Amino acid sequence: MRILIADSYYPGFLADFYRRRPDAEVLTYDAHHAALMSAFFGTGDAYARELRLLGHEAWTVVLNAAPLQHRWAVEHGLTTSGEDNAELFRVFLEQVRLFRPDVVYVQELAAAGEEVWRDVRPLTRLIAGQIACSMPSRRTFAHHGLIVSSWVPIVDHFRACGTPAEFLALGFDFKALESLGPIEKRYDLTFVGGIAPVHEGRRQLLEALCRELPIRVFGYGAESLSPDSPIRARHGGEAWGLGMLRLLAQSRITVNVHGDIVVGGVANETLANNCRLFEATGVGAALVTDAKTNLSDYFEPGREVLTYASVEECVACCRELLRRPDECAALALTGQARTLRDHTYAQRMRDLADLLARYL
Repeated sequence: MRILIADSYYPGFLADFYRRRPDAEVLTYDAHHAALMSAFFGTGDAYARELRLLGHEAWTVVLNAAPLQHRWAVEHGLTTSGEDNAELFRVFLEQVRLFRPDVVYVQELAAAGEEVWRDVRPLTRLIAGQIACSMPSRRTFAHHGLIVSSWVPIVDHFRACGTPAEFLALGFDFKALESLGPIEKRYDLTFVGGIAPVHEGRRQLLEALCRELPIRVFGYGAESLSPDSPIRARHGGEAWGLGMLRLLAQSRITVNVHGDIVVGGVANETLANNCRLFEATGVGAALVTDAKTNLSDYFEPGREVLTYASVEECVACCRELLRRPDECAALALTGQARTLRDHTYAQRMRDLADLLARYL
């Protein structure tokens, strides 16, 4: 199969990347693309890389990386009049025409409107879309022949609406370990993730941890904290991609707090489903995560990860683990072994390739 993976990155990460790599904009497209993929944001190039190892032709484009898309346009003789969304999508259409994919696999369904996928549809055999977050409103996904999600309620929702949908779990890109290299533990206890107003429950838990334990907090959204929030004194800045993974790897213990995913107006709070489960364990941190009914599908609670069902339980669990460094280290090792054995994108892409072949 020829598979074109269309991704979209957080604007905060892109701003940070181009601030750190001002030279990227003068690089060739291939060098620029390689630099961006080496930042390991989201799934990075893991999908395309692992699909190629399975014998498929696969390529990743980042729809909203304007300097990168502009460089591709220049190298292919395409005149652009700016870097707004319309121009970026025009470049993407040309990429689809050139690559001639059997499948356009869309990692971020909210990245483009229906009119873009309407224009893409005649150029490929299948548009497949992946989503594992609250769904964008006023969208029909009429041009998508398959929806893939790691969130079972989303799969059920689309099937009930008559749209083919399949389950595919999230995973970890083990190649990041090579880029990280040897890591020394610097932090006893961390949280790495968003603390924006939408994560109110998460903020309350983190404030309790900040009052009771020596936790460090990293992530976006700190500017919206109340002036007296105890998180402010523990906040170490935003963290993206490989930098985020390095912080997790430097943590003896890290806390995970799931956000809400709203499907059909209803938020399901009972299921485990976020990337941090696999990122934290994959880089060797001992993970303390909120208890979910399906967590045992991925990890053995009490042996590979520890769980909590309340703020008080989280504080107590972290405090006890800090007192038992040998148990903490053993938990980290068993959690990492499980992720590297069962939850890497090498395994996930075998499953995805089988799914896509069935729908062509």
